[in-house]
Amino acid sequence: MERRLSAVFSADMVGYSRLIEADEIGTLERHKAHRAELMDPAFADHRGRVVKETGDGVIVEFSSVVEALTCALAIQRAMPERECAFDPALRIAYRIGVNLGDIVVDGNDIFGDGVNLAARLEQLSEPGGVCVSGAVYDQIEGKSGFSCKFMGDKLLKNIARPVRVYEVLVNPDRCAGRDVVTPRLAPDKPSIAVTPFVNKSDNPAREYFSDGVTEDIITELSRFSELLVIAHTSTLAYKGGAVDHRKIAIELGVSHILEGSVRTAGDRVRITAQLVEADSGHRIWAERYDRDLEDIFSVQDEIVSEITGTLFIRLRENASRHALRKRPSSLGAWDHALRALALILRFNPDDNREARREAEAAVKIDPDFAWAHAILAFTWVCEGWSHWDDDPVDALRKGHEWARKAIALNRDEFMGHAAFGLTELVLYQRHESAISALRQAVALNPNNADFHALLATALNFSGDPEEGLAAIKRALRLNPRCPDWYWQMLGRSHFMLGQYDTAITHLEALSLSAPGMVSGRAILAACLAALERYEDAQSEVRAILAVSPGYSLAHAAFAAPYRDKAALGHFLGLLRASGLPD
Repeated sequence: MERRLSAVFSADMVGYSRLIEADEIGTLERHKAHRAELMDPAFADHRGRVVKETGDGVIVEFSSVVEALTCALAIQRAMPERECAFDPALRIAYRIGVNLGDIVVDGNDIFGDGVNLAARLEQLSEPGGVCVSGAVYDQIEGKSGFSCKFMGDKLLKNIARPVRVYEVLVNPDRCAGRDVVTPRLAPDKPSIAVTPFVNKSDNPAREYFSDGVTEDIITELSRFSELLVIAHTSTLAYKGGAVDHRKIAIELGVSHILEGSVRTAGDRVRITAQLVEADSGHRIWAERYDRDLEDIFSVQDEIVSEITGTLFIRLRENASRHALRKRPSSLGAWDHALRALALILRFNPDDNREARREAEAAVKIDPDFAWAHAILAFTWVCEGWSHWDDDPVDALRKGHEWARKAIALNRDEFMGHAAFGLTELVLYQRHESAISALRQAVALNPNNADFHALLATALNFSGDPEEGLAAIKRALRLNPRCPDWYWQMLGRSHFMLGQYDTAITHLEALSLSAPGMVSGRAILAACLAALERYEDAQSEVRAILAVSPGYSLAHAAFAAPYRDKAALGHFLGLLRASGLPD
């Protein structure tokens, strides 16, 4: 057997079983026509060798990454026009994955991780889209004709290590009634990514402090609707390495980057910051601040003022309209709140409880510090909704009360409104109140990706998954390297719209990257059952029970506060058919 490095192209039809059931003859005839008239000639033109055919799919080997990708784009760009005459529900679309890797050649067949990874990438692709591995991206980066969007480091089935995954942007094309993949471009308004400020203090344990300064600056910038601000969790990926401004501009779709450092020594702090034009790397503005530690809030406000004034002069004129977050009376309270925020974002029971202790310490030092009350509320919401507490209802009630206190202390405390909205949704199922509170959080902080994702949750459960899908897509734009639970919300939207194949694509990736997120896996099982893939659905339920032995239909219902009880019944019925116990 021979080994060689090859570009492996994997493609299959989206929703093959559904299309065959709806129109077996028509689907097969059109697929054969696409192969004969479009795909096979494209393979030949780009010197590709067809290795395997799987009925609705094909594996092709290329000696060149550029040829493989050019072939993939030619196919995807041609498909909408070929299918536009048909019923939108019955149109054929293909997903394509391309990988560059070592393969094993046995006669005319090929095997190995290089082939397996191409197949996994294809499963991550959107209908009509193309996904590639980091190895492919490294070969095409900078070459004309290719534009890519970073999708994150993904854990893929039967692949030992996380894989860098990119979506290759297919030219925007339209065919009556069907949207094809559109590129993520830098928006018309100024956009900014704040990379993690470097901790230059002697004590490495002060890392949370520099992260907190970064988060606070992002929070205040986020309140300007005239800016697009990328979430902190997305920019954390660039922590600790050399900053490649052009790479960040491409991957996050931003026009500007703020970078800096924090050094504390005794009761003094030095903060440096510089604003860079992302495409050119040209430094627009830079400043160094040496102050008493107690003055750190005024330094942060100065940085925000300089950035907004530099990026968009009207923002400086309008800055007085934006009330910055009410600062605590004590630096110690802020320090405890920063520690709490860092812990709660880890999203596990032990760190969540430690976050609560830190937030309680902040509240004890400064009883009027609304942000600390809001963080405390979120610790209880996480505890209750995730069933980390033996009495989830009591936990949610406590979250509701702390959220009310946060809002009473400061009507503009957006985290308080978000926590209040979640408890209104999950605990009391007051859907209109929940949506109103979450819209208020978004209005107060329009660039906070988490608030858009939480609003998507409320919209989904209120029976408006189309608007929910728009909200979660907005969250993904603001936070391209999002936490896993965003994909659960995206999967829920597609599930409720009856787009089971698309939902499965996202939720299968989620089950690999976050196997303990049982709510997401429950939606996956329901999607599989809806497509009558009962063996796969039952396998997913067994995996859920292995991770969370006590999980049941009652737990699934508690975590899914549908307004429409028929929709809830449909969801639970699919889970019951998948073998989830009462």
